[in-house]
Amino acid sequence: MATQTTYYGFEKPAATDKLSVLVNYNGNLDLIDSTIKGVSDAATTASSTATAAQSTATAAQTAADTAQSTATAAGTAAAAAASAATAAQSTADSKAAIDDTAAAATTTYSSNKIETELDKKQDTITGAATTIVDSNLTTNRALISNSTGKVEASPITSTELGYLSGATSNLQTQINNIHSNENLIYSTDNIPTSLTVVDIPNITNYIDLTFVFENTQGNIISSNTISRSEFTNKILFLRDFDGSPLQQITGYVAYSSNTRINLVFANSNYKLRIYAR
Repeated sequence: MATQTTYYGFEKPAATDKLSVLVNYNGNLDLIDSTIKGVSDAATTASSTATAAQSTATAAQTAADTAQSTATAAGTAAAAAASAATAAQSTADSKAAIDDTAAAATTTYSSNKIETELDKKQDTITGAATTIVDSNLTTNRALISNSTGKVEASPITSTELGYLSGATSNLQTQINNIHSNENLIYSTDNIPTSLTVVDIPNITNYIDLTFVFENTQGNIISSNTISRSEFTNKILFLRDFDGSPLQQITGYVAYSSNTRINLVFANSNYKLRIYAR
């Protein structure tokens, strides 16, 4: 008697069965064909389902990645914002603390220090400069310190001061040596205010006479040279070294003979030296 397979029901004839090609063989083939077709259809459906599932999974993963990236960016921005907020708060706190400290310091210093320091400030100029703070000095004058130690303009002009340019040694010594090669024919520590006669032997042998006036300290203040042709009735106006006349000392020099000069001066507070050359 024929039996069937366990899973798909294929007919298995027994040894004593008579086989029918149409029934037994063709029937099994039809069953095999339909079974294989069912398996194939199921496999196709499963493959389509798997492909769709894979596509859905891929899309889900992409969406998840995008969401993760967005979340990461949002987290970074949030962290930056939090850091900025923290820094801003710290700055605000520091500024508030500084303001509070400055306010307290200002109040304390204002009450205890500033007024004290201002009180110490000098509201006027003192010392040597007090003579030059509110008016100009005489123009073109050398500056000196006066008897009280204050700055003032001296009688010496800038032009006169310029005469010292190029000096290499003591000027008074140089002046005193001017007449070293001349003949001193007359000397007095008090120039004559009344008629004084100076005898000069062989006066006609000289080209000129030089009258040198010194102050009481022995410093030359004026030097005047008179040529022999001017000896007669010569009024002698003493001049300073810059050419300006010294009006306080004037003299009258009269040639009376070949051996005599008459002298009369208006001031006796000077020394007189006469050199012949």
